[in-house]
Amino acid sequence: MNRQRSHTVRADKIEQNAVGLFAEARTQINSWLRANAGLRWQQLSARSTAVAGQFNLSNGGHVSQHRWSPKLGLVARVSSNTELYAQWGRGFRSNDVRGATSATNPNDGSAQDLLPLLARTQSHELGLRARPAKGWNSSLVLWQAKLDSELVFVGDEGVTEARGASKRSGMEWSNDFAPTSWLLIDADMAWSRARFVRAENGGRHVPNAIPVSASLSATVAPAGPWFAGLKLRYLGSYALEETGSEKSATNWTANLKLGYRINTRYQLSLDVLNLFNRRANDIEYWGRACSKAEGPGCGGGEGIDGRLVHPMEARTLRVSLRSSF
Repeated sequence: MNRQRSHTVRADKIEQNAVGLFAEARTQINSWLRANAGLRWQQLSARSTAVAGQFNLSNGGHVSQHRWSPKLGLVARVSSNTELYAQWGRGFRSNDVRGATSATNPNDGSAQDLLPLLARTQSHELGLRARPAKGWNSSLVLWQAKLDSELVFVGDEGVTEARGASKRSGMEWSNDFAPTSWLLIDADMAWSRARFVRAENGGRHVPNAIPVSASLSATVAPAGPWFAGLKLRYLGSYALEETGSEKSATNWTANLKLGYRINTRYQLSLDVLNLFNRRANDIEYWGRACSKAEGPGCGGGEGIDGRLVHPMEARTLRVSLRSSF
């Protein structure tokens, strides 16, 4: 395409420095109960300097913020093959420095709120780790997280933006089973629920938060030079926008690997990605866009709301040679 840049919305120079300290203590309270405690301190400093953009030149400046993030945990051994555990902790994520130093919208010059440089999160979980049978390891965990701010992808702009506070909860079940010395089976499943604390754009669904996912894989590695593996993955339908009325399609894929150990140093392998050549999308978003037929002025120049997708690649063969040093 013969694209030409018509104007610059914003251009900025960013300088950022971070320093952190972490300490952890562990203790064995008695023969069946142990505890751990940790504390992290993080300091983030940044400077943004606007260098271009009609409405952007008044933005920029220096911003600095620190966070204390404690964590606590208890683990109880209830039998020789079973443990129960509880964890609580605080953390954070960082926002774009430009969002923390820009009081003016670079698109039109309107006023906008500054974002915190570091957004706090708090989470806790209850879990079970067990060996139900010989060669079988299993873990089950229930968790909940509270986020001061969510990052949501804006499909028509190709960027992420900070949104309101949210609450997430879910369950994860993980298993690995080795019935023989040459066969390993992994099976994992996760369920989660993500909602904004207050309604955003008419709803509380967090866009693109996957509610159900699962995977099943088998690895065959006999004593000889040959080895192979097969992995199935499933992603459930997720909300594309806040009301939850527009959802993605469910998606499952299969990948196959076949390998040969030439010697102790070299390994040759063949991967077949998208084994069954399914027509699906790796990811879907909801946003405004114009098709080629509609032209760039559709929707009054704002585009038309719809589904934006990244199609999954067709069946692909990949040959690789690995060398160990």
